[in-house]
Amino acid sequence: MIRNGLVISVLCMLLAGCAGSVPRLEVVRVLPDEYATCRVAVLPFGYQGRFPRGENIFYKAFTAEIAKATNFDIVPEGDVLEVYRQLRMYRKTRPGVERLRVIGRRLKADLIITGEILRLEEKDSGRYVQTALTIIARIHDGDSGHLLWTTYHKRRGKEYQNVLHYGRVNSISGLARRMSDEIITLWIDEGLKQCAQ
Repeated sequence: MIRNGLVISVLCMLLAGCAGSVPRLEVVRVLPDEYATCRVAVLPFGYQGRFPRGENIFYKAFTAEIAKATNFDIVPEGDVLEVYRQLRMYRKTRPGVERLRVIGRRLKADLIITGEILRLEEKDSGRYVQTALTIIARIHDGDSGHLLWTTYHKRRGKEYQNVLHYGRVNSISGLARRMSDEIITLWIDEGLKQCAQ
C-alpha cells in the first residue's frame, strides 16, 4: 500500500515537471497548399525591457534553432542589419506592411519572421536562478508583407523541471532555445512546408 502511494507520488512529480505552457498559434491567413518556403529572414525582435541585450539573446537563439531544425535558407544577420541601415530603421523598430514588403524583396525572402519580447526575467534566488520569458512570434509573407501566423508563448524555467532540480532551465539563453524549438516544431506540425532542396 505504501509502495503504491510512493509510485503514484513519483509519477505525479514527473508529470508535473513535464506539464506547462505550449505555444498558441493563430492563423490569420492560410498558407496555400503549394506554398513551400526556401528562404527565411528573421528580423530582430522588439523589446522594451531592461534586461541587458535581451532581444539579442532571443534573436540569436531563435535563428540558431530554426536553422538547425529546418531546411530553410536563413538570411544572414549581417544582410538583415544592412537592410535596416539602408532603411534607417532601429533594431527595435517594428516594421509595418510596406517596410516588410521592401525588406522581403531586398532579401529575396519567402517568409519574414518578426516578434516582440513581452517579458524577460532572470532572478538569482540564491538557491537557483529563476527565469521567465513571454514572446509573440509572427510569420509574414515576404512578397506582400501580410501577416500569416502569430504565435504567443510563455514559459518559466522551472516548468521544464523533472525530478528534484533536474531539467530546470536556469538561463535566459537556455530558455530561449527551448521555447524557440517548441514554436518551430508547432509551425512545422501545423503545415509550414520547407524547401525540398
